[in-house]
Amino acid sequence: MPSSQYSNNNGAYSLKKFRTSKMPVIGLYSGPGAELAEDVEKILKNRVPYRIISASEIRHGILEEIKLLIMSGGYTARYIPNLRPQGCTAIRSFLKKKGGCYLGICAGAYIASSSELKIVKSEMVRESGIFNCEIEICDLTHPIFESLENPLLVYYQNGPHILPHKDEKSLALYKDGTTSLLEGKNTLIFSWHPEKLPHTSPILLKSIEYLIH
Repeated sequence: MPSSQYSNNNGAYSLKKFRTSKMPVIGLYSGPGAELAEDVEKILKNRVPYRIISASEIRHGILEEIKLLIMSGGYTARYIPNLRPQGCTAIRSFLKKKGGCYLGICAGAYIASSSELKIVKSEMVRESGIFNCEIEICDLTHPIFESLENPLLVYYQNGPHILPHKDEKSLALYKDGTTSLLEGKNTLIFSWHPEKLPHTSPILLKSIEYLIH
């Protein structure tokens, strides 16, 4: 399905809506593990209020000042050692005690189910490859999928194929039936990269709005 079906209308809608809405500050983690944070920042810039935060800031209380934490793609093995146990504890507390929200993309999805962080119950099955692929949206009435059609072409880069826990919800599926986008309590977990293609970047913006409102 050509991306031109989505890019103009959805992009314009999202940009206009976010510029005229009052929103709490979003924290975008940038540091070891989040090597693709710059790609996410390109979508956020001039659209939503955000600040770049480090692992050290997470460990020392910066999550008290934000509503949503975004953990981008990158290298899973670098994330947890840099956050350290104190950082993982801070993220769990942010979600459970403060009512904060978490948006994980690819590596940020893998770590969400790691034994160190464990903020979602679903299993992340490691897969590899870099390509565009089609996913099947489970519910086109969900707010983050407004004006989209099935199937949806997305950019995939080594993300997990998700086996959903009964307490969490599949929002989109790969062709093999595994989950490609998961919703948990105050969390959205992307196996693929919504920031990479023009017609899927509005999904990232709508996901942010969905989580914080």
